Order: sequence, then structure tokens, then C-alpha cells
Amino acid sequence: RLNFAGQPIKPLPFTCRMIQDIAEADSERALAVEPENGRYEVIFPVALPDEGCFEWVDQFLAKNPKYVELSHRTIIDWAIKSGLWRKGVSLNKGCNDKPEMGFGIP
Repeated sequence: RLNFAGQPIKPLPFTCRMIQDIAEADSERALAVEPENGRYEVIFPVALPDEGCFEWVDQFLAKNPKYVELSHRTIIDWAIKSGLWRKGVSLNKGCNDKPEMGFGIP
């Protein structure tokens, strides 16, 4: 269940700001652009594990900036940029295609 209101649905055991209360300096406005034909496009790359899928994705995104990557590695990158830190994550755990999160959050 998503809540984009100004207040949490129920009290939280921690302090956090709701999306409605975001500071302008910490945000970026982007207008949603509907495709001309009204149909959106999704691409699901399929590759063998550890055989260069992310290299292909990196090249594809460089040539096609209108696409957005949703993967474990982009979620990890977003979380680190948001101030979370990875505790005791071994680079040998998991694999390149699905890296271990390691934030200690269930």
C-alpha cells in the first residue's frame, strides 16, 4: 500500500519526512511524457549469468537515455546515495547479476 499523503498512515518508530515535505533543493521535477501512440515500451534483457549483461545495459543506456534501469545494482546505488551504508558486505557474495544488498534491512 502506497501513501503519498502529507502524514504517515500510522505513527512510525522513527522520524522521516514524507514526499510532500521534500525540500526543493533535494528534489528534481520531471514531467511525465506520454508516448505518441499511448503505449509504453519495456525491455527485459536476457543473458547468461555473469556473461556481460550489465556491460550491454550500460552501452544501451548510453545510447538510449530515455530508458531507466531497474535492477539490484541501481537500487544499491540509490540507497548508498540516500545515506544507507552496507555493513560487512563481501564482494564475493552473490553475483554480478544480483549483488547482495547488505544494508541489514529485512
